[in-house]
Amino acid sequence: MNYLTTLGKRVFSIQRLPVLWTFLVRVLGSGISLLFTFLLFRTMGDVQTGYFLLAYTTVVFIAAITGCGVELIVLRQTAAAAAHESWGEANSAFLKSLAIAMLVSTGVAILVYLFAEPLSSRLFDKPEFADSLRAISPSIVGLPAFLIISRSLQGWRRINLSVFILYVSAGLWFSIAILLLRPTSGAVASWYFSLSALLSVAVGLIMLASVAKPGPGTTSLKMILRSAWLVWIMVAVETLTKLAGQMFAGRYAAPAEVAQLVISQRVAMTSTIAITAATYGAAPVFAEFWRREDMKAIKSAAARTSRTALLLATPMLLPMLLFPKLVLGIFSQTAKEGAALLQIAAIGQFMMTAVGISSFLLTMCDHERSMRNAVLVSGAVAILAGWPLTKYYGTTGAALSSTAAIIAMNVVSSWYVKQHLGFQPFSLLFWKG
Repeated sequence: MNYLTTLGKRVFSIQRLPVLWTFLVRVLGSGISLLFTFLLFRTMGDVQTGYFLLAYTTVVFIAAITGCGVELIVLRQTAAAAAHESWGEANSAFLKSLAIAMLVSTGVAILVYLFAEPLSSRLFDKPEFADSLRAISPSIVGLPAFLIISRSLQGWRRINLSVFILYVSAGLWFSIAILLLRPTSGAVASWYFSLSALLSVAVGLIMLASVAKPGPGTTSLKMILRSAWLVWIMVAVETLTKLAGQMFAGRYAAPAEVAQLVISQRVAMTSTIAITAATYGAAPVFAEFWRREDMKAIKSAAARTSRTALLLATPMLLPMLLFPKLVLGIFSQTAKEGAALLQIAAIGQFMMTAVGISSFLLTMCDHERSMRNAVLVSGAVAILAGWPLTKYYGTTGAALSSTAAIIAMNVVSSWYVKQHLGFQPFSLLFWKG
């Protein structure tokens, strides 16, 4: 622990960013996510849990679209404005971005609520899925909102508050609701999740109001829209890359099999807390160094970030590769049947941890177009490989296509980092500078 603490302090000693504390909060968030999944399996069984997880996957993808890509614009603008104490610009970027996302999200949430039955029957071939989809539709408003709030807090350098809102808050309220109210169906659980998401928005707004500072200045709406559409494409396709396998499985697999796929990928993605913890405070720092044109500082911070992420992720990923049945047996006996799915997902997460810094570097250093191209390649792999593989090989095909898409995105984004910034992200793990 002393070694980890020393390493965490060294990673961002100049900025004094609490990397280890962020990691611990992120661990808490992932633990809560796994907790409510465990509770759902034990309370509702595999089938109803499958309906809820499919509904959750669907609204996460929709929310990525309705968020309009403004969350990263808020982060970048807030970080830049705060560095120069231009408080008004930071506040203006947040308010205008939130208004854009809420306008779009509310309209789409209403449409999903009204057309839940035809969507369930025609898109997923599961008419009984309609109640869960209708019940979770309000979270289409909540998810983008607390994401934007979290990114604003991150830009203000309130890292712990940001991580709490983004990764802990909704899952915490949802877990409490499951423990106290014990839902009996996917639809009831979906209502609880929608209320939890909206409660997280309220908590986040209170936190943001306590840290934001008033001041003169404004951010152009035209600038937000011009920058956001590139980020929007990136975020939407990146989310599709992560969830396409689950969406295809929702069409071609039984609800219990969908539950196995989702839980295996969710368990594997707990390792992303490593890259998140290491880069969460670094993202605004990269943006600040880029504006100073300090390439040596960017490379140095990126190298330490990559090493920290790999160091933190490896102890989590190895048990998934070596003892997948033991890991999944925690949730239920039938979950063990997804052991191969967990191993496939863990391979992709190893790749993500090793070079996942690429996406943060490109986005924070004004190379959104290159990151967009990498994400588009990844999305193409997820869709073109995901549909036939899932149709003919079920959830195993879905897991393979998802991992292939993750690998594709990281390979392409690493190539772009080499082109724009002059270094290869994988080599940072061994760089002595």
